[in-house]
Amino acid sequence: MGTIGGPKGGAPVFQTTWKTNYKNHVIELENRPWRERLLVDGKEVARQAGATFLHRTFEAEIADGGKNVPVQATTSPSKQPRGIRCTVSVGGAPIYDEVKWPARWYMALSAFAVAVVFGVAAAVLRMFGH
Repeated sequence: MGTIGGPKGGAPVFQTTWKTNYKNHVIELENRPWRERLLVDGKEVARQAGATFLHRTFEAEIADGGKNVPVQATTSPSKQPRGIRCTVSVGGAPIYDEVKWPARWYMALSAFAVAVVFGVAAAVLRMFGH
């Protein structure tokens, strides 16, 4: 199943990873702040630069029973639940679908909340002449 990267997950904090298995193949999609990449069995097979909240499609092939089968991983914004949806299909059949809220978004929202609290505190202190 998917994991959010962090110190225990072994991945950088600013990276969200979706991971699934298909017939002894490990298929991963890494979503980083300015790059997304598709890995099959630990090897990068596709990459796209730019904003990671956009609709993206990555395509590759894997060996399955002596023939090559297409793998497609798609990311797109999700409103319900909020986050980024990753869908993986092999040979046209969906095998994985999960929505995650990237860890870096939590950090940005936390920083914004702290800034608002300090701003309100400063305004209150100015109001009372401190």
